[in-house]
Amino acid sequence: MFQSSGSISSLRILVLWPGHPVRPHSHIKMDNFYTSKFLFAKKSGSECFRKVVRMYKTLLGRYIDLYFQMHDEKAVTCEEDFFAAMRDANNADFANFLQYFYWSGTPVVKMVSSYDAEARTFSLKFSHEIPLTPGQPTKEPTLIPVVIGLLDSSGKDITLSSVYHDGTQKTISSSSTILRVTKVSQESFFKPKCGM
Repeated sequence: MFQSSGSISSLRILVLWPGHPVRPHSHIKMDNFYTSKFLFAKKSGSECFRKVVRMYKTLLGRYIDLYFQMHDEKAVTCEEDFFAAMRDANNADFANFLQYFYWSGTPVVKMVSSYDAEARTFSLKFSHEIPLTPGQPTKEPTLIPVVIGLLDSSGKDITLSSVYHDGTQKTISSSSTILRVTKVSQESFFKPKCGM
């Protein structure tokens, strides 16, 4: 769920999951696996898993081939084995991403934007929290991938020349970039190729 300052013209909002983790920590008894409540939770869990898979794809791109090569015709877990395949295929470190499989609730990301005309930089200040839910009294910030780009006054993409995020500046030449929001509060700066 995103909340933004008024200067953001549009956001694509993807609610990750309503109130069920992808994989619950426990169940009360086996006979409740065949109730309508269980079937709803199972449907919600699989829907959540698809959304987590989309976040992996946003972050990593190539991933599914290695997963099927490693686990074809094997019994696998949806979280540890899937996570290991994504990590290994992309040589990526995002250990706290596993939290998405166990937490219930939807993270809330807030953004405040500003433009410095003199420096020709656009900044986004992110803050995020994951609301507490029953049985989960503490939650640490987790990785939230955010695809970001700038638009001119006519709605056309603006090519970015650099982005400063999480203590690192990188040169880019595209109209969008993926930010990894991992802290309670984080700020990113973008420089367009031409003035805004």
